[in-house]
Amino acid sequence: MACEITSGFDLGACKDGVGGVRAMYVANWDKVNFSASTVAAGAYTALEMIAVGDKFFTYNLTKQTSSLTENITVEPLNSTAFFEQTFNLIMNTMSVEKRNELTKLVRANVALIVELNQLGDDGAGNLTVPQYVVLGSRNGCDVNAGTTASGVAFGDRNGYDITFSGSEPESVLYIEKALVDVLIVDKV
Repeated sequence: MACEITSGFDLGACKDGVGGVRAMYVANWDKVNFSASTVAAGAYTALEMIAVGDKFFTYNLTKQTSSLTENITVEPLNSTAFFEQTFNLIMNTMSVEKRNELTKLVRANVALIVELNQLGDDGAGNLTVPQYVVLGSRNGCDVNAGTTASGVAFGDRNGYDITFSGSEPESVLYIEKALVDVLIVDKV
């Protein structure tokens, strides 16, 4: 049976969790070859682009501003469950270049790779391995809300607050750094 529970979790003695995200990588969803990808134990072991030269573009983020949220929706009467993946992108400082790129993002169906602040275990018990998750693997993500604001006081944020959202049949999938390194180009 596919829904059989197979393990439990220990609370753990260490308080070594870290919240937040470090970077977002974005590509047009139709340029990622998800149909030829390989997933094992909740993580991509192979993922490639449709054409040579297609890449994910890097958005380096200001510390402690952007966030990833995944809400689980279950409808027992219909025997359905899905995962609503949301990424909130904060970009400081309004500019014509950012405005033009954000206009394209608003109109596109995209796939996102998000680098978490939380590090993973290196196999020797050390938290040193960057962790990445993929949003929009099956259906892509769309911008569904956003704000451009100048702020009021000199110390206020002047910039953009953009929300990406996607509905998927399963939770975000992890992807190893080695695969991410092949898929991305340097920051915008």
